[in-house]
Amino acid sequence: MAENFTGWQRDPLGVHEYRYISLDGTPTRLVSDSGKRGYDPPATGMRTERPASVEHSEEMLALQPVPVPVPDPVHSAATGTGSLGHGRVEVAHTRTRPVRGWRLSPARASSFVRGHVKESWRKPVIGLVICALLAIGGEIATASTSGNGPPTPSLQEGVYVSAADPGGVASFASATQTDPTIASDYLPSNSFWDGMDGSGGELAWILQNGWSGTPYTLSLGVPIIPTNPSGVPQGTLANGAAGLYDNYFVALGENLVAAGESHIYLRLGWEFDGGWYAWSATTPEQEANYAEYFRQIVESMRTVPGENFKFVWNPDATAFNQLGYNVALAYPGNAYVDYIGVDAYDQTWVTPQTPINAWNESTFPDLTLADQFAQEQGKPLAVPEWGVATRSDGHGLGDDPRYITNMINWMEDPANDVAYESYFDYDGSAQSDAITDGNFPHSLAAFIYSFGTSNAAAAVTTPTSSPTTTTTTSPPTTTTTTPAQPATTTAPTTTTAPSSGDSPRINDPSGFDVPNNSVFDDEFNTGSLNTSVWSPDWFGSGSVSNGTVMLSSDVSVGANGLALQLNSPQSGGLVSTNPDDGQPGHTGFQIAPTPGAPVYVEFEATLPATANGQVANWPALWLDGQTWPEDGEIDVMEGGYGYTAYHVHYGTGDGTAQGGTADVNNGAGTHTYGVLWTTAGLTFFYDGAQVGPTINLSLTSPMYLLMENSYSSADPTVLPATMDVRYVRVWN
Repeated sequence: MAENFTGWQRDPLGVHEYRYISLDGTPTRLVSDSGKRGYDPPATGMRTERPASVEHSEEMLALQPVPVPVPDPVHSAATGTGSLGHGRVEVAHTRTRPVRGWRLSPARASSFVRGHVKESWRKPVIGLVICALLAIGGEIATASTSGNGPPTPSLQEGVYVSAADPGGVASFASATQTDPTIASDYLPSNSFWDGMDGSGGELAWILQNGWSGTPYTLSLGVPIIPTNPSGVPQGTLANGAAGLYDNYFVALGENLVAAGESHIYLRLGWEFDGGWYAWSATTPEQEANYAEYFRQIVESMRTVPGENFKFVWNPDATAFNQLGYNVALAYPGNAYVDYIGVDAYDQTWVTPQTPINAWNESTFPDLTLADQFAQEQGKPLAVPEWGVATRSDGHGLGDDPRYITNMINWMEDPANDVAYESYFDYDGSAQSDAITDGNFPHSLAAFIYSFGTSNAAAAVTTPTSSPTTTTTTSPPTTTTTTPAQPATTTAPTTTTAPSSGDSPRINDPSGFDVPNNSVFDDEFNTGSLNTSVWSPDWFGSGSVSNGTVMLSSDVSVGANGLALQLNSPQSGGLVSTNPDDGQPGHTGFQIAPTPGAPVYVEFEATLPATANGQVANWPALWLDGQTWPEDGEIDVMEGGYGYTAYHVHYGTGDGTAQGGTADVNNGAGTHTYGVLWTTAGLTFFYDGAQVGPTINLSLTSPMYLLMENSYSSADPTVLPATMDVRYVRVWN
């Protein structure tokens, strides 16, 4: 029976992607069954639970079912040191900040994952995707902004380094080769009302002796209910809503204007959606009081002569995607809000906990819903806090350049209307976020590439500018039929010896048991595809990979070797040596290592590239087993985000992924991509140089070879485009 592949549907549990097949009009899920393709009904249900909030303690982060406000360290007016009222910072002390994970309501899950989150598993029944990011370049503001002048309307770069530290901002600018114009800081949150509003000169150290006269516009966290040094709140949301604290905010406004800070961003009671501050608003009643209190503050501060404050309503990004929590109840109204701020750190509780899953399941859905809310209000966004994270509870993603690239691309996308961002460049005892501390070298390189000057970008092994192609956030929806098979000439079934010699191209084979016995080689120099080995499709011409219909007419062999053409988002090329694909006359090829007999697979290819040198579209060179994920999958090269990367997938149902970004030899030019596969692990080599550490993993089931050129709206796009493969060689 002919199979009509009608597109993709995300696994409701977020584990892998499966294919819908139309069999007698009934959509059915295609899975793998003991080496043969079988059919199971689609699973139902949606994971809706979220982890309990997490509270930072002095030494450790512990799960807490109900987070409670914890006192922040107090600024010392005498020394100018001490600390801030910020959820993730301490200067000389540690403060606490609970964090939440994945929360997506069942009611909107189905449409959401199709419309906003790219499928996590890209290939039929297998594979990890590099996904769900907007690869859209935007204008980066480089002109400095005076602290006494209004912010410019384009995306402004900013940073928090420590309290009242202009020199630290300058150091950050030097380390990242950027030009931040926003300086983030926090008013004291645990030194009573006069510590917050500046009565009696209490804010001189942070204003007149700190930021005044610097070229930075302040983004200032305002603790709307301060505590005493012991952490006892000095007010309530209800009393604030009744106007009992208006005089404190008039005093604060007067002190800010007197210090020359009349155009600053004021983040009133930031991250109110969590339970870690005295102004916590986690119930409908508290949210209503918070909204009215916000209105009272704005009205009070607008009475101050000379003010031109910009008020930022600033929950966590997760607040827009939290089960049982309606963040809109805390919204004070458009007349009282200038910007909607969202804080979004690289942390997650999804399983498996990988950077890609963290972005797909946590960060990107949160940001998407926050952007939707902001657009409904007609307000621009701000990202006052964001950063990579190493957490003592293990839920930070660590050195994660993809998060950096994702965030910057998302913020630079004009469709998201982000006015300013401020990176959180600070290390606490329970969580580290400083990208300049030496602990996140790959993330720093990505930051320099994306935000740095042209000279800075040249210093890292990535292209010198961001892509400028406008893309969409959801993959194309494609309904396919099985087109007629074009005639394909069958070449001789034997292959020739590798033209470059008998050994793999590994620059330094010392320490590796590299095989040199050639067992498979196709130089793609006969003028036609050897269809006894290769199928110019997967499970028949017209199969779908990532929304792209794979057509045998987009596969050819010519002067540049094997050409896989991508003519449109709906038409791409793929070849496979899968011996189990059921194609007449196709014997295929697959291989596996045995003890003492490793395998080395090497591709030489010219990837599609943008004008500025980034990898275009979604090219892939990989191996796959007959039963996924048990047999595993080896992505030797997978293009995404404009980069090249390797991944390994294995498991018994959860598609656990290992691997990472190999951000070398990206873009234009011809390169080799290889993997040394032993019974104990996998080591990857790009242009003969090892990339990343050996992955200690035992995969011993036979795998076949696949190559494809498909489309992703999340990646830099060039159409039409070709991936040329010069050869595929296998040694054993």
